[in-house]
Amino acid sequence: TSASPTAGELLAKLGALATSAASGAKRRHDLFVMHQRRLDYFLSRAEAAGIAHAIGAARDSDPAGTVVRVLGVPVLTSDAVPTNLSSTQDAVLAVTRDAAYLYESTPEVLSLEVGAPSQYRLVVAEYAALPIRNAAAIAKMTGTGLAAVAS
Repeated sequence: TSASPTAGELLAKLGALATSAASGAKRRHDLFVMHQRRLDYFLSRAEAAGIAHAIGAARDSDPAGTVVRVLGVPVLTSDAVPTNLSSTQDAVLAVTRDAAYLYESTPEVLSLEVGAPSQYRLVVAEYAALPIRNAAAIAKMTGTGLAAVAS
């Protein structure tokens, strides 16, 4: 096994992850989630190997910004994806978005305390719930081959 997979090795893992999400959720996954440095590492390896276009790894222009796709699936990057699993590993998720719903309440002021002049304490709360219709709609990949890459 390799702690620094080639683009082809990582692509095979992404394909396996996509298959597990699609079969478990009974529909095709429609989003990969990973740390930005994992995506940059993968794209640089794919471009260096000359396979980026062939595997559908592309940066598309979109009115909302740059959209990166791998195997035709959009990739969401987030610094919230842990990079220290089992000390140094990243995680990659495959998600079927229509199997999850996000509910949010309207923010409300719970308290306002006035202290000395120009001193205020404002407490605001908002509630959120993320129910998942089918837990198999989210699949996670970790393990050998996903050792954290240099920042």
